Amino acid sequence: MEMRQLQDMLDLICESFMAKDFATWESLVVLPFTLVVRTGAMTFSTTESLRENFFGCSDHASDAGVDQMVRTALSAVDCGDGTALGTFQTEILRRGYRVYQPYTSSALFLWTPKGWKLSSILNARNAPDWIEVDPVKRVANM
Repeated sequence: MEMRQLQDMLDLICESFMAKDFATWESLVVLPFTLVVRTGAMTFSTTESLRENFFGCSDHASDAGVDQMVRTALSAVDCGDGTALGTFQTEILRRGYRVYQPYTSSALFLWTPKGWKLSSILNARNAPDWIEVDPVKRVANM
């Protein structure tokens, strides 16, 4: 996986969440898909569980007034065994202001006949992590 491939995939992820486009999100991941958050791991083994999490997160973002997510590729490593590791930073914005401090995550990608697919994300944030405080107050406290 090259940096440009990682950045293109990250852009599609952001666009899919902002547009509530589950079909695009689903096309980017392979099941089972795992998110590792502070409280533990969440594994989605079915399309329905993936869909439920996707719309839960995208709905929370809309409710909080989030109008932009920016993920920036930091590194991409092709492990040479059909897997790749990508590290990226995420910014979550409302009218150009951060609603949560930028954070860094890593992802595991698997090579499939349809190209690179996202298998897991380490140090992910679930929407409730960054919307529990009113976004305006959160920005004021940064």
